[in-house]
Parts: sequence; structure tokens; C-alpha cells
Amino acid sequence: MTSAVFPSSLAEGDRIINHYPEKKLEQKVNIRKPPTRSFLHGAGTCIKYLILVLVPLIVASGAVLYLSPESVHNLVGQITFADKPQVKKDLKDDFEKLSSVFTDQSPLMWNRSRRILERHLENWKANTEPAIILLAGAQDAEQTLLCLGTQLADIYSSSLSGNYTVISGSDWVSGSNEQVKEYIDHRLSEGFQATTQAAVLHRLEQLPAGSLLILYKYCDHESAVFKDVMLLLTVLLDDPTLPKDIPPLDLEEKVRAFLIQKLIETNAKASHDGMDRDKFSGVWSRISHIVLPVYPEKESLEQCKNQMKA
Repeated sequence: MTSAVFPSSLAEGDRIINHYPEKKLEQKVNIRKPPTRSFLHGAGTCIKYLILVLVPLIVASGAVLYLSPESVHNLVGQITFADKPQVKKDLKDDFEKLSSVFTDQSPLMWNRSRRILERHLENWKANTEPAIILLAGAQDAEQTLLCLGTQLADIYSSSLSGNYTVISGSDWVSGSNEQVKEYIDHRLSEGFQATTQAAVLHRLEQLPAGSLLILYKYCDHESAVFKDVMLLLTVLLDDPTLPKDIPPLDLEEKVRAFLIQKLIETNAKASHDGMDRDKFSGVWSRISHIVLPVYPEKESLEQCKNQMKA
């Protein structure tokens, strides 16, 4: 049986034998046209791009197979935290300089505050909660309280090449719970998403009671929205002075009782504005990890005022 011979050109197509007599001779057998030049060009381009993508991946995969686990970990860390700033983890010099100015503070204050800040910086990007310090002072330490608080916030934020912000309760004595809560939320959220690394909430006892509920959002030990930041809180007690040898637990209880009396017992509207003893207990458990005493300074106040103005 003789095999069919296909025409070598489209001109010869008119002489194609019709193997289907029942069909009209005008119907020609469909012949698949060879790929056009544009199609071949597009396919070639796709193959080139595919090679450009696959070759580096194959090379990288092969390289990873020969890397040690430690090298792989370092490589992943560099890729994951490409935007990580230079973190200063040793605060010894900063605290020595600060303690040489604030000479009347207790060793307890210096040791515990330095320890928590260094530990937090050491675990930067792996912290499960923010660094929270509560400073409490008597009436004779009113100016030192803010002064020292801002200096600690500055040490932490500078270690991350950032800045700090201050929210003062004295500015919101007549504010409503919702108004102040929204303001604090906005300031903290906007700042922490930018370059703010630390926030000072000064004079908690002057804030509207219900506004403190925002601290659930920022101070929770499991679900705080920002974990690699510092929150420094201050409370000015009614006591004229604090004993130099006050035990830490006694100070903690004193501050707790003072805030309950100030925010709840003397505030008849507190229970109607969202704050009660149970809710305050929840707030307190989140902010009272470290409660430290602040004593008055005689020599450093003028210098501190100048630093805060700068």
C-alpha cells in the first residue's frame, strides 16, 4: 500500500487527493501550520526567564546543603531581620553615668531597672511582652520622678536608635474616660509603629479611672500588641516622703492601695465609667511586675530640666 505524500508547499495543496469521496472535492484536508515566528520568539523568552529563575534557586539549594546548621540560622536571621537596627545590649556605661548624677537613688532601683532593660534588649524581636517599669515617689520626689523616668526611657530608646514619648496625667485631669483612652491608644499605636521605642505614662493617679483599661492592650504579658518596646509608668503618692529602706513588697502594696483609693473609692463615677475593683486588679497585675522607689534629688534637677528641654 502506497503511503500518502504530503505537498512540499502550500501551492501544491490544490492537488491533494480527496480520500473522502462523499465529501466535495473543494473540502481540503486541514494541514497544521508550522509555528509562527512570533510564537517561537515568545516561547524562547519564557524559557530564558524560567532558566534565570531556576538556576539561582538550584545553586542556592545546593549551597544550603553544604552549610552548617549555625550558618543556615545566621543566613535566615540576616534575611528575616534585614531592617533590624544595631541593638545596644550592654547598658553598664549608661547606668553608671546616670547613677553618678542621681546619687540619692537606691541600688535596688539601678540593679532591677538595668536588668530588665538589658534582658529585653538581648531578646529583641523575640520578646513575649514589653518591658514595664513602675516608678513611685512621695511628694518630695515629684520633680525627680519625671526626670528619672524620662532618662530611663531615653537609655532604652537610644539603644534601639529610636525616641520616647511622654503622656502626662496632669494634662488630662478633666478629660473623659473615652477621650483619654482614645488619646493614649492613638499616641502609643502611632508612635510604636514609627520610631518610638519607649513611652512614659506620667502620674497614673491623675488619669481618668476608666482610661487605664487601655493598658490591657499594651501591657498584657501574652497579648500586648507591641512587645519590643518599653513602658515606664509613674505614680506620685500622697506621702510626704518614702523610707529609704522600704521593702519592695511593702512599696508595691502601698502603691496598689493608693491607686484603688484614688481611682475607685474617691471616684463615685468610676464604677459607671468602666472601672471597678476587679478590672483594676486586672490592670494592676499587668503593670506591677517591677515597682521601684524614687527619692528626691537635690543636685540633678536643673541638669535634668535642661536635658528634657533639649
